Amino acid sequence: MAGGFVNVYSTAHSEEEALRIASAEVSEAGWDVLAVEDSFLLSREQAATTPESLEYFEQTLLDGVVVVFHTYPHDGEAPDVRH
Repeated sequence: MAGGFVNVYSTAHSEEEALRIASAEVSEAGWDVLAVEDSFLLSREQAATTPESLEYFEQTLLDGVVVVFHTYPHDGEAPDVRH
């Protein structure tokens, strides 16, 4: 694997708490956080625009956090694997 990015969904009550949870989850998976590109509040209506997002949103309501790793190989930059 050459690199990747991570989407973290959480039920945190503040951005600070969400970033702390995201950092801990990503680190626990053995990854280094190099940068946070974006963080935002996601509504069910926004998540419903794509089936995958809605699935992650609903699972987050059950588990409190969902972490989706997107990786790409050395020879390209398009994510090819989701964990």
